[in-house]
Amino acid sequence: MAIEPTITRVLVRSKTHLVQGDSYNDKCNVLKNKICQEVWNRDFDPQQDRWFTYGALFGYDNRRCYFLVDNGPHTADEIPVQWYEWTGSQL
Repeated sequence: MAIEPTITRVLVRSKTHLVQGDSYNDKCNVLKNKICQEVWNRDFDPQQDRWFTYGALFGYDNRRCYFLVDNGPHTADEIPVQWYEWTGSQL
């Protein structure tokens, strides 16, 4: 019996001013890597991970924003979601 690869979806809620970095790309990369290090003990890998942001308007302070990272096949019907909050220093 073959082992089916599983998908994991990680959703992180934060505030725009809590995400470190100088540019939009820096800020997204910091959080993508933090998420992957927390869940999979590695940095974000675009070959196997997918990501999406919502509300990541970093030019505005104190705005709610969300980061989503998926890993695994994207054909699954039911996808478990792990929820975190980024405090500016930890998930």
